[in-house]
Amino acid sequence: MLFNNPVWNLGRLYHALTRLQNQQHAEMQSGVTADQHRLLAHLWKKDGMCQYELAHFTGRDRAGITRMVDILENAGFVERRADQRDRRLNLIYLTEAGHALKPLAEQVDSQALSYLMQNFSPEEKATFIRLLEKAVQNFD
Repeated sequence: MLFNNPVWNLGRLYHALTRLQNQQHAEMQSGVTADQHRLLAHLWKKDGMCQYELAHFTGRDRAGITRMVDILENAGFVERRADQRDRRLNLIYLTEAGHALKPLAEQVDSQALSYLMQNFSPEEKATFIRLLEKAVQNFD
């Protein structure tokens, strides 16, 4: 019964897409992983987030986000800046290199989506995307 469960299949799909995106990033020599790509995507949407927000949006714990930000900072994609209102907080900002990575990441996303929906009819693609967006809204 577990293998026919939609939640199980969503998890399988997430892991399959992560593997595919990791492979694509490696082939393109982007310097990031799929998980790092997802963190950067939140910064492309809203630059200057605190690590707590990034942990919330990516489903990572604080230690995991700290490690990921360390890696991205050492690679030159992000930088930490003290929050002017609360000096105890660090805000994470994209560097020029982080901004420049966005078109490559969009290409990875596009290729992954094409692979995912390769056997879908145009109507199925539209329905899938519409229902997926509707489901995501339940968590916003």
